[in-house]
Amino acid sequence: MKKLLISIVIVMLSAGPVLCAEDERPWWKQEKIRFFWGQWSRFRIAGVPMEGMFDNLARVGATVFVEDDARVKGDHPGFVMARARLARERGIRYFGAIYSAGLAHRGDKMNAPRAVTAAGDHYRGYANYSHSLMSCPLYEPLYREHFLEPLLEAAATGLVDGVQLDWEPYGRPEPRMCYCHECFSAFLGSRGLASNEDVDAASRHPWLQQRRLSRAYEEHHQQRRLEMFSRIRDRVHEVKADFIFSGYHVNDWTTRAGLHASQAPFFVVDQRHYWEDGTRPWWQSYFDHEHELGYVHIAGSYHITFFGFQPETQVGAVQWMYDAAVNTDGVWLWFEDEFAPQMWRSFWSADRRIRATEQHVGKFLLHGLQDRHFVVPIVWSGDPQLERKIIQRTYHLGQEHLVHVNNVDTDRPVQVRLRFVRLAADSRWIVRDPMSGLTYTRDDNEALWDGRQLDAGILVSLEQRSELFLRLSPWSGGETPRPHATLCGQLAPQMPDHPESQTPVPFAGTPAGHGRLVYTRTEDMGYQRPALSGRPTPSGWSVANAIWSAQSDGAENQRLRQIKGYLWAPVWSPDGTRIAFCHYARGRGQIYVMSADASRAVNVSNNAYCDRSPVWSPDGKKLAFVSDRAGNWDIHVMNGDGSAQEALTADAGRNQAPVWSPDGSAIAFESDRATDVDIFVMDADGRNQRPLVQLPGDQKEPTWSPGGSEIAFVGLEWTHVNLSIVNVGTGKVRKVLGDFLGYVGSLTWSPDGSRIAGVARRTYYGVSPPISGIFAISPDGRTRLGRKLKDGAERGHLPDEHTLVMARVIRPHHEGRRDPSYIPTWYSYGTASPRWVVGTFSGLSWSPDGQTLAFSANLTKMGIFTCIR
Repeated sequence: MKKLLISIVIVMLSAGPVLCAEDERPWWKQEKIRFFWGQWSRFRIAGVPMEGMFDNLARVGATVFVEDDARVKGDHPGFVMARARLARERGIRYFGAIYSAGLAHRGDKMNAPRAVTAAGDHYRGYANYSHSLMSCPLYEPLYREHFLEPLLEAAATGLVDGVQLDWEPYGRPEPRMCYCHECFSAFLGSRGLASNEDVDAASRHPWLQQRRLSRAYEEHHQQRRLEMFSRIRDRVHEVKADFIFSGYHVNDWTTRAGLHASQAPFFVVDQRHYWEDGTRPWWQSYFDHEHELGYVHIAGSYHITFFGFQPETQVGAVQWMYDAAVNTDGVWLWFEDEFAPQMWRSFWSADRRIRATEQHVGKFLLHGLQDRHFVVPIVWSGDPQLERKIIQRTYHLGQEHLVHVNNVDTDRPVQVRLRFVRLAADSRWIVRDPMSGLTYTRDDNEALWDGRQLDAGILVSLEQRSELFLRLSPWSGGETPRPHATLCGQLAPQMPDHPESQTPVPFAGTPAGHGRLVYTRTEDMGYQRPALSGRPTPSGWSVANAIWSAQSDGAENQRLRQIKGYLWAPVWSPDGTRIAFCHYARGRGQIYVMSADASRAVNVSNNAYCDRSPVWSPDGKKLAFVSDRAGNWDIHVMNGDGSAQEALTADAGRNQAPVWSPDGSAIAFESDRATDVDIFVMDADGRNQRPLVQLPGDQKEPTWSPGGSEIAFVGLEWTHVNLSIVNVGTGKVRKVLGDFLGYVGSLTWSPDGSRIAGVARRTYYGVSPPISGIFAISPDGRTRLGRKLKDGAERGHLPDEHTLVMARVIRPHHEGRRDPSYIPTWYSYGTASPRWVVGTFSGLSWSPDGQTLAFSANLTKMGIFTCIR
């Protein structure tokens, strides 16, 4: 009876919760993928029977089991048919495993040609494997014997659904390029060059460079590798048409593309989230890029990330796995230990949350057409930091639309106005929360929305690290619906609006003075009451924003403007006589200009939309800014008095962070008009718009060098962010600072261009504690704070001795050890609470002489943000 009950539970959990039985979509499109891969030998060593392990995997929703027990000899290399049967009996897909590490050195017995480097040496992998000689990566007989033949045998059994390729090098990576005699001769033949060219190994690469054929050689090499893997894929698909190739650490695009097919897409098992900064919307880093290529993208991480290893996650294991599954095509986990009870609990809880979401909106998430530009989100308060934490995507299915909005911030709740800007003005819609069944209404009772009203926006609220869904369904006519359970989605009319503008616009006045700072500050605007001591004490207060100015030495602090609202981004005009800033009221930003002494302030935007991020042109005559007035976030420009306002960009997408070139002839900015966020540049009149940096992942915060020839920016490279510089003329990018940095921002060049300062956080890599701080580095990456890197020092790290300001991350309960990894704490239960305390820095600004930096930080004992010199 017990076995019968278990079988019933397994059938219920294994069945897809979204689609009907007659649905013929492939299995990977029927539910989010739960991809389990790790060292299963740990279970065997612990005495756990395989049947019991598979029973538990089925209960926690596993959809794919990946083989990885090197100690068990399989029926075919990398495959164990007994486990394949156990998985299939429980509705779990079975993948074998093949490792590339060591594959390239197995040609010894086959007399394969040795791989040759550009220097003419035999390729040997990493230094600790110098005894191994690697074979040519294009020697196809090697891949047929050790790669293709095992796949053909496994696919023919009918029990294997795919193979997981572990392409992590483990000291013996495949050579990316080969200059052996066979490869060199093949290239010469493809170009119609004399095949009897007698060029020795050490001279081949120089020979190509002299004839400007290096790039052509690399492309020919990549094309041959692409064709080799395509032949392998076709042979396997002749046996099993839907056989899946999945890959971990498969960074070579030719391998992915060659093994990808439309009827059986390549599964990118993305390892780039091992050391994520929890404050970044990590799931959007590469998802769009992989989908554009047609791949299935599964986000995941290391089990010790969730269960006791690092503070960067900032959310518990359940939340992380849920976010990964719902926002990508699934979630995967690598582990090296037997699952503890709390791990099983976390898997089970995450699966329940995922299935609940699939039940309500799964058909949209799995089959809808994705669109990042259907909705324009506007943070009610205008907080620039919060604005970057709002991630939204729409799924179109039939005539319905599902909007998915995330607040990635782990500390702060937020209100967001969602503008639906792509709807016909006279269209009629019903807007529901599909998870609760509640209907969004106007005036607390009107459930119909027309296109104009939705263009104005629906106001929603998100708690920290939370999400919501809105489902738009067209109204077909008939009686107006009168829902009983409703949510009011209208704006709050009682909130104060922008103050009336004063005229004329200030254009002259006394300059503020050399080295004077301007900044925003949060203040108490409450009333006072007498205390027993006779002194007034605050009671019943409201938060207000104020703009202050101060000398760089901290003297003469002066409040310039204060409101019960939100003031952001104050910036001096080049001549120091005016300040431009953004004033948010009722969820709408307007750009103001006021005199240096705050005697006059004028709304130079003066429109019904949201304008923000003002930036003066170098001559002080114009302001570039960002506006949603055309239904997108676009770059606009206007004169300093608000006249001659015009859009410079006008495409679907988010165009923001404008920055003028030093001579005022060009503007650099961020744009997600293609797939992810890239760095663009255009002429000052909006002409000649072109991508300057267009790489996988997001590139943000462009900052011109004082000479105008280079732009520094924050890039994303695999698992970490970095500081990179692009040459504006050539487009060549070089990384200056990176490697194990979870965050880089607030970039600013010194006035003479000799240094770049910024904020960075080093992630926890198990060998040293994480830190946050301010760095200064030369543009060539070799000198920091006037020092030269020591011999053997790794470029890209953030050593303690090379930071201007450093704050160690504080563990809530420190045990006196520098390295707290693997110490059992509440983190081992899959929680991220209580949180590690991380110092926060922002708003860097150089003094005119380049000798001083001002910044904002929460280093005070009370944790409030303070302007520090």
